[in-house]
Amino acid sequence: VDVLKLVASLVRSSTLPSLLHLSLARSSLSSSDIDALSTLLSASEKVSINLSDNGLSTDALTTVLSGAARSSRSSNLDVDFSYNDCSGGAAQVLHAVNVARNVIRCLNLRLTKLSLSDKHELFIGLKKQKQLRQLVLSFESANPKRSVDKQLKLTMTALHELLLGGIVEKLAIYSNPPKYALTHHLYLLLSNLSNYSSLRYLDIYGNLIGDEGAVLLGEQLGESGCVLETLHIDRNDISRKGLDALLVGARQSNTLCDLVYPVKDINRARRRDRADADAMHAALVKLKRDVLRRNAVHKVERRRKAKEEAKVKAATPD
Repeated sequence: VDVLKLVASLVRSSTLPSLLHLSLARSSLSSSDIDALSTLLSASEKVSINLSDNGLSTDALTTVLSGAARSSRSSNLDVDFSYNDCSGGAAQVLHAVNVARNVIRCLNLRLTKLSLSDKHELFIGLKKQKQLRQLVLSFESANPKRSVDKQLKLTMTALHELLLGGIVEKLAIYSNPPKYALTHHLYLLLSNLSNYSSLRYLDIYGNLIGDEGAVLLGEQLGESGCVLETLHIDRNDISRKGLDALLVGARQSNTLCDLVYPVKDINRARRRDRADADAMHAALVKLKRDVLRRNAVHKVERRRKAKEEAKVKAATPD
């Protein structure tokens, strides 16, 4: 508590003018710590804060974010609330987010005990958060049985509509296979990547989308509307057939710079057929050499031009 209060006073006095990152993961935070942290955020700007694995409730999240709402300087706030307790429901999470007055840029809610219906409500509510750029979540209890199949469809449809809003740039959806994996329930998103005009980063680790999902990914990567730059696809039960289809689209992409090497799927293929695994490895190496490096150069050039245009625009009087 004393340390947090000291940092807050330093920020307010401009002795420590810019606090960029604060990690308090696994710190057994007390209610006094939470109050001090709220005070700290009230004096900060553009902070990334890690509260992971503290056993906190959404009430604590609301208190922390209320500090950002009191700040006259706060413009961007990245919040890692993973491995905490949001079992109180989506309404409480949305209340906490709304308290922050539209400054949350990144929200990590991985393994926070949110039910499927809570996630559905959350995705609908987050459409109002115009600053939101990155969303991380998990489906730790989303076994697609008949009893939850309808709710999964509703939830994924709500996420699809959120992505159509052209705000979210980074999305990570984790599952714990084989018991909890979204499998075909992710196909709605995978078949609409070219319609998500802002989505540049996608991590679907552990969702067992299989070769059918990989084919959908390949089809979308080849579309001009797809702007993905980074793709994580490991632990999705993709064989040589699926990877070949995915790589056809990847070779046509003008934006993809990083296809993270699928170690587990390659190792799984090696156990079945070493020749297939070697072919998958060779194809990925060739893609990186021939396509991804080229696109990375183009990405740097695009960003340089964008900065130059922004400078010219800022210098031009209205």
